Amino acid sequence: MLQNNFSYFSSLFKSKTLKNISVVLTGGVANSLLGFLGTVLVLRQLDVEAIGIIYPLLSIMLMLGQFIDFGITQTCVKLASSHYHKNPSRALEIFNTSFRLKIILSVFTLILAMVFKGQISYLLFNDKSYENWVLVTLLLSFFSIMASFYTGILQVEGKFKVISLTRVLPSFIKFTILATLLYVEKLDLFYCYIAFFSVPVITFLMTFISSRKDFYKVQIDFRQTSGEIYKYSKWLFVSMVTVAGIGQLDSLMVRSMQGSHELAILLGGLKLSSILLVFAVALITILLPKVSSMQGPKELNFFIRKVLLFSPLFLILIVIGIPIARFLIPILLSEKYIESIPVFQIYFIGFCLDLFLTPFGLVLLKLNKERRLASLNVAQLLLNLIGNYFLIPLYGAEGAAISSMSLRLLGILFTLVLLYRSGVLFYREKPGQ
Repeated sequence: MLQNNFSYFSSLFKSKTLKNISVVLTGGVANSLLGFLGTVLVLRQLDVEAIGIIYPLLSIMLMLGQFIDFGITQTCVKLASSHYHKNPSRALEIFNTSFRLKIILSVFTLILAMVFKGQISYLLFNDKSYENWVLVTLLLSFFSIMASFYTGILQVEGKFKVISLTRVLPSFIKFTILATLLYVEKLDLFYCYIAFFSVPVITFLMTFISSRKDFYKVQIDFRQTSGEIYKYSKWLFVSMVTVAGIGQLDSLMVRSMQGSHELAILLGGLKLSSILLVFAVALITILLPKVSSMQGPKELNFFIRKVLLFSPLFLILIVIGIPIARFLIPILLSEKYIESIPVFQIYFIGFCLDLFLTPFGLVLLKLNKERRLASLNVAQLLLNLIGNYFLIPLYGAEGAAISSMSLRLLGILFTLVLLYRSGVLFYREKPGQ
């Protein structure tokens, strides 16, 4: 057993997969570091009222991007990856159809969002006077939506160095703008908004230029291919929208129920701990095409067992991360964010659990368990909503973090049960196979 594990790790460190993960992870770490430094500048310099405006706007852009995506990007990657090398013309048909679907959904949804911009402003800020801010944010979200599509094409093509660059360079430009504004003492809400929302525009331009364009002219059976995409994407859509909702619900509800001061406390812990998400993004970027091409329960079980070998690393990460918060937050964000320490610690554990679950979620997608995953995500969103409703008035930002943490525990239990029932968690090869 030990010899087998040693052989596996030896081959792993020489594998193309690990090299790709290293490339994406390096870019992701650089991107997160720049984002982290930008967050530190904003939280230290802006007053709580400005923070209470810019971050809800960011939340709306992220949620709208997931809503309009309709699960198309991940479905495109999943389907195109299985055809890209064996039947490249079919992969191009999937790219073309996905592109058309994204354009149609984007235009339709953005028109609706612009019609109801006043209502969105009132929902976010209890004030319709911010509707112009909301309108510009909705328009800029289109760039984020299309950037995700072109990133998916790069993912299928295996251009992971380009993907890393498209994540790092926009963040570097954003940080440069923020640092320059701080130097000239003009780091206010308006200029921060420009810095933050330059990222989706630059990312779109970079991904568009870098990805292949030959799929535009491919002849397709739009109805047949879109039907195939819809078959997979409808449940991914539910999952992605609910996950996006879960990701933004805490900050939106804290601002609505407790005000900008408590929101700043929440963001102080949430934004710093969320740096762990870079590892999850790297795993998804590299492993989704790889897992999608795996065949049979034996290969999936082998993948699961090797992932489990890394589980002690998550415990070590938690043990190290929790005490560091007491020193990290006062140094980076100043003493006024002392109350963010327990928020950071709770979210840090939750994000570690998310990271642990990421490879198993990809296996469930391979097993076509999108519907079950969607059901889990909807249940998590409802429980998060209920938990926040009762815990935020009692504990403020900590209440939101506790509610969010409970969802991760539910996710682990549900995922393990699904894997067990699918026969890949404890797979044993039958004689004669």
